[in-house]
Amino acid sequence: MLYGVPFRGELSEAPRANQHAPLKGIFRLRQSTDHAVEPIEPIKAVAEIVGSSPFVVMQRSLASMLVDVCAKIAHNVPVLSLHFKRDDGFWRVIDEYFENVS
Repeated sequence: MLYGVPFRGELSEAPRANQHAPLKGIFRLRQSTDHAVEPIEPIKAVAEIVGSSPFVVMQRSLASMLVDVCAKIAHNVPVLSLHFKRDDGFWRVIDEYFENVS
């Protein structure tokens, strides 16, 4: 599940509702000439999530914790490569992927 956080960055005056939603997948975006969704193998998925983390972790113990959390996420949520071109057709391939996996 995803939950709202109190941090709003530069939009501190923006309205905010503390809501939650299920996390169905994490997508690595790749510009392409076609739309496609491809699973990322588990070890690469962990590396992708760690590499996308917004904080640089200098302490070894915290870095290890970050890798552990990312590994748990990758184990429980599909990490996918989303190839897309400049139109909204990618939604169809996302929907089809999850229909076929369910």
